[in-house]
Amino acid sequence: MRTVSTEPLSVVAGLLFDAEGRVLLAARPPGKAFAGRWEFPGGKVDAEESATVALARELAEELGVQVDPGDCHFFHAVTHRYPGATRAVRIAAYRVHRYAGQPQGQEGQALAWHCPARLPTVDILEADRPIVTALRLGSLISLAALDAEVMLFAQIAQVRPAASRTEMVGVWVIDAAQALLARDAGADFLMLSAPPDRIGRSWIAASGLPWFLPEGVATAGATGHWRGHYSSVDSSIST
Repeated sequence: MRTVSTEPLSVVAGLLFDAEGRVLLAARPPGKAFAGRWEFPGGKVDAEESATVALARELAEELGVQVDPGDCHFFHAVTHRYPGATRAVRIAAYRVHRYAGQPQGQEGQALAWHCPARLPTVDILEADRPIVTALRLGSLISLAALDAEVMLFAQIAQVRPAASRTEMVGVWVIDAAQALLARDAGADFLMLSAPPDRIGRSWIAASGLPWFLPEGVATAGATGHWRGHYSSVDSSIST
């Protein structure tokens, strides 16, 4: 009897930027699942292959660009299971700081450059949306500067799902279980009331959501700056 793996399928995605700060998206090629919808370019990690080596290979195959694995820096990771899928997919996104060549669709797929702020208006795959949120928020936010497109709730019970794709929803969490409850309630990012190791780093990572930790702010809910951390990584990532 063949054993069916229940481990998430490991996938890498590249965040390539042009001189104007726009990020590259690729349309799913004809004949593949979700054909015509948009995603960050990349693909599966082969056995015995590191994530950055896999990303360099995939970008060469898909876009015709040359990338040094050392120029790929981890940004965010998310695990997502599509309805009806037998396995979840774990996407590890890497910021590609340098690449050689002009990206071109090597598989007949369309390519397009987008300002990160405009990404919510694009028909992007659900698994990539937490990456979009992380790009839009960045790694350092000020509660006082959050605009009308960001809704921040003090408790999960108060969460109202986003009214549009452009709206981002955040919620304060105080313990491990709340990370997943926040995600299921429709939150796009987490505000931590305690350090991640006290709340439960693995639970935060399992939520797949970007998360923020107080920096120089004494109490939860206070106005101030917040250092951005990303699930599945131990240190903050500068964006």
